[in-house]
Amino acid sequence: MNIELLKIGGYILPAAAMLLNFAARFKTLTNERISVYKDIKPLCTAIEMKPYEIKEIDKEINNLILFEATRIRDPLLAQQHLKKLSCNDITDIQELRIKN
Repeated sequence: MNIELLKIGGYILPAAAMLLNFAARFKTLTNERISVYKDIKPLCTAIEMKPYEIKEIDKEINNLILFEATRIRDPLLAQQHLKKLSCNDITDIQELRIKN
């Protein structure tokens, strides 16, 4: 009985570690994408783009950052979602209920 439990634990523990590692890496990649988005605007001013082009790119960057943070495509809904989360002390389960 004990050996069987050890065998099962030998499969479950590495699988759990792999899942946690994957989740941490995905979060890091999301943060790096947001950093890249934020670095685009200074680049646009450095290559002397027109002001209306910079404004449009800035708007698109903000929409991409909202999407990365909330996974909601509509910018207005994403902003409302972030506002709800910032104004309340919400748990993860409640956050999922609000999002759906």
